[in-house]
Amino acid sequence: MVLELITNTFKLRSRPYLMFFEAILLTVFAIFFSNSIFPGKYLSVAILSFIIIGAVPLLNRVYSYDSYITNYSKPFFLRHKQIFILLFFFFLGIVFTLITSYFVLSDNVSENLFNAQFEELERVSEVRNSITGDLSSSGYNTNKFWEVFYLIFNNNLIVVISAIILSFFYGAGGLFLIAWNASLLAVVIINYISSAVYHTGINAAIMGSKHGLIAFLGFIPHGFFEVLAYFVASVAGAIFARDLFKGVFNTPFKWHAARDFLYLFLLAIFCLIIGGLIEASYFV
Repeated sequence: MVLELITNTFKLRSRPYLMFFEAILLTVFAIFFSNSIFPGKYLSVAILSFIIIGAVPLLNRVYSYDSYITNYSKPFFLRHKQIFILLFFFFLGIVFTLITSYFVLSDNVSENLFNAQFEELERVSEVRNSITGDLSSSGYNTNKFWEVFYLIFNNNLIVVISAIILSFFYGAGGLFLIAWNASLLAVVIINYISSAVYHTGINAAIMGSKHGLIAFLGFIPHGFFEVLAYFVASVAGAIFARDLFKGVFNTPFKWHAARDFLYLFLLAIFCLIIGGLIEASYFV
């Protein structure tokens, strides 16, 4: 409640970069309370839950405020640009804070900070190795490429549909998937930084930061499009629910609202296709 009172929705819309610091604040509080209440193997899930508990009311207020100033005479992307920028800074704020926390906190806390994320990345690695092994034994062919693509696309499509449903029923409920992917990216960067640091001192820090940046850039080709699809899906579900319950579909703007949802959904699918094609190419 206090966090909601000290956050000015209008300032967030006029200065979206403030969402970066808002995400840092939410993540720091989430880590503190999670470690106090749920120390141990459940810490990683508890942190995400507390982040979302703090972020959902805030983003719902932004969505609600946005509904009163929607100008359907503006181009499609201009109408929704602000929401995407806010979500982007929210994502970056979580990534930055989780990476910093891992290296600042004690070893006992750091070990449990990403339990769920490490398990997920290990599962993905096993699937990747299994697919790579099958391709090595059978040799590359076009059919195998498309099999891998369909596997990746179908998995990500389920996530996108889940984001739409969560956002429809909970407003900004799709934020959980965005926060989850932010934590996965943080783990990827942490792994590279940790593996690069063999010595102590400023040289190690520079080397680790460089490898972390490389890891981030390596995530971009396919991860960028996949995370963007989750952003778009979250916005699509939230604005559809907002327009539905505020009676927009009983006004002359109903077709504008319907088209907005359709465009956002198709954009999410397009991003999944591009991301899936890029990721499938890594396997072959």
